[in-house]
Amino acid sequence: MTEEFTAHGIYLMAVEEFGPIVEEGEVIRNAAERMKLLPILLLTLVLSLGVGCSSEPAVPPTATPDVPKYSEGEAIGIVQGMLRTHGNKDCWNLLNGRYQFKAGYHKGKWSVLAEDEKGRYTGAWVVYEGSNAVETAVSCRR
Repeated sequence: MTEEFTAHGIYLMAVEEFGPIVEEGEVIRNAAERMKLLPILLLTLVLSLGVGCSSEPAVPPTATPDVPKYSEGEAIGIVQGMLRTHGNKDCWNLLNGRYQFKAGYHKGKWSVLAEDEKGRYTGAWVVYEGSNAVETAVSCRR
């Protein structure tokens, strides 16, 4: 054996690094304690990898049904409220009772239509449920 790997060699390396205040027996005890710790650390690593790899796969989230937040009447009311504040006279005329409002729901938004007594569509709007925004799809006309 070379002197480098003997107990005295380890002591000499410690003296070079830390100075002569370390006793030879203390260096040997510390090295032995570290060697006992290594198998425990390796076992912990292997067990944690085994647990992580053997766990069940995550369950995919279930699809949320597309359920309207508003009723048909509420969607129509949002559009009519927007029309009351609109500066266009043709839009105000839609509120005089001669027009029927209809609404249909699809994927988070309501389509609201205004129909005159002859069955012609005179305006169309989209109400977005997430933001309550109203987008004019077809401008008010008579």
